[in-house]
Amino acid sequence: MEYSKLNNDIIIRLNSPKFRVSFEKGKFFDMHNLLVKKGVEGEEKIKPIVREFSEIMKEGIAQFSLQNNLPLSILMKFLDEMQDIYLDPRKYLDFEVISILIDVNKEFMKDKPGFTTNRKITMELQSQKGCAKVIIPEDGNITHFYSLDCKEWIEDFSMYRNLLYSLHPTISEINEIVNFMKKVI
Repeated sequence: MEYSKLNNDIIIRLNSPKFRVSFEKGKFFDMHNLLVKKGVEGEEKIKPIVREFSEIMKEGIAQFSLQNNLPLSILMKFLDEMQDIYLDPRKYLDFEVISILIDVNKEFMKDKPGFTTNRKITMELQSQKGCAKVIIPEDGNITHFYSLDCKEWIEDFSMYRNLLYSLHPTISEINEIVNFMKKVI
């Protein structure tokens, strides 16, 4: 699932075995059924799909968060409010935090035979002072990165930690993420 807002244009992309739809610049595109709708008709088509997709994702996120003790309440709040497709993603950010990336993924293991996968969680936080990223694979080999621009990353735990301890977010969900990233060693 992808939600972005660029130049006041909403972009929603939902991909699953059941759905392959997008809503961009007021147009609804259904790739499975080869359907395009514009304006109000497009909005009416995307809203029930977003509602269903959000509920499915909330169930999975709640279970995954409990199993792995992850701070994913910001995602739950976002999914609740996303059902009105015209939300403002900036309200989830703090005056110190410019962007957040939470990526839960699986990667194929190169050194294992067959199609062995390892779940990997990446959390990236961008602030006015720099960027911090932590990668937490299932095998427990955690890596911490720091960057000034979120493009050129260096593996530096002390800079990572200093940045996180310099942040004092006012939004509880952001604070939850910062505190989690401080604890992950």
